[in-house]
Amino acid sequence: MKKKTPLKQMDSGLVNAYKEAMMSEVPRGDAMGKGMDAIMDMASGVVDKAWQDKNAARDKEKERVRLAKEKGDKVAQATLDMGGSLGKSTFDSCYPAVESIQAEYDEAVKNNDKKAMAMAMQKLNEFSATTGSLKELNSDVALAKKENDLSANCKPGGREDTILTSFLDDSTKKRVSANDDGMQMFEYEVEIDGKKEWVTHDDVSNILEKNRTDHESIADVRDLIIQAGDAADDENRAGKEFNDYDEVRTTSKMNTIIKKGKLNSLLYDDVLENGEPFVDAIYENPEIKGMTYESLGLTQKDIAAKVDTNNDGVIQENEAQTLLELGHKDMIVDALINSDNPNFDEERTRGVMANYFSTAVKQQYGKNKNKGKQTTQVDNAADGTMYQKNSDGSMSPMSPASDQFKNMTTEELLAMYPTN
Repeated sequence: MKKKTPLKQMDSGLVNAYKEAMMSEVPRGDAMGKGMDAIMDMASGVVDKAWQDKNAARDKEKERVRLAKEKGDKVAQATLDMGGSLGKSTFDSCYPAVESIQAEYDEAVKNNDKKAMAMAMQKLNEFSATTGSLKELNSDVALAKKENDLSANCKPGGREDTILTSFLDDSTKKRVSANDDGMQMFEYEVEIDGKKEWVTHDDVSNILEKNRTDHESIADVRDLIIQAGDAADDENRAGKEFNDYDEVRTTSKMNTIIKKGKLNSLLYDDVLENGEPFVDAIYENPEIKGMTYESLGLTQKDIAAKVDTNNDGVIQENEAQTLLELGHKDMIVDALINSDNPNFDEERTRGVMANYFSTAVKQQYGKNKNKGKQTTQVDNAADGTMYQKNSDGSMSPMSPASDQFKNMTTEELLAMYPTN
């Protein structure tokens, strides 16, 4: 018997409830009520099942991530314990390549071919150098994993992390093959999302380089924010009430920092220490005003017809909001942060990032500046005197009932607000 879907079961429940109400002596309201109760119970069960499935999937993913981190830590520690030495499987994979080069050399000797002999020796020397550099890479990857010196983009169980762990794991299947230039390359078989593929030691080196935590750039960004707050405090203590924030100079400094920084670290790490990395912030509020539709991959005719009403190909402020409301946010954000997206423009992304972090600097300046403008009135219960708290933290008496400035000269009043 074919099992009914929950929706068909609900339809059957309604029909049966109606029949019962019309054909029995029980008041129709009671019968319909019982039928609806049954339907509600059934619907509740469907919802509960959905929540259970969702929670089970979440728990399964958490366990997968936990196991991936546990394995990564284990192989990293084992590598460090061996001083970065290459495991048996790596040396085993070398033998076929060495034997092949040796055969070339022997053949050259047999034929007294000095040129071929030299080429074979060069191959052997290059392969020896590659093997030597592999030990250093081994240690670098292990140390980065052990000290959590990788950007949040390289999360446990993700593609990059899986490749790094497989590289360190002596049980990973390895082989040596020649690239297009004839250079010998070490390759590692990794399984990602259930599919096996081969990656080279150059791939591993690139992943490590791109995903190291950029401590220097992060510190530079935070220093700019601190300096802006300190500058506002200094102005307040000096009695300067006007805003002296240099937005152009700040943005220029930030651009310099961002241009030389490691992109993935600046994208995925908590640079501002507010729990919100740039990738999350840009998803919540994509700044796309002034960009072109084409540059973000928004080339479908229906998008242009609905949104680009003036047909200039440039996203205006009101058009940006419409694009997000129409459900194009995922496509837009992916073009801004995913380097594998054909519409990704690194220079553009770094520019958006510089503006975002510069805004944090400006906000810190404004926050500290406003502190100096706030006065706190305190009532002295002993004599009824009112006090105001100054920007430097000191307290001074004030009298609301009297005009404390009435006997001051114009020069004295102006002196309270110096212009230089």
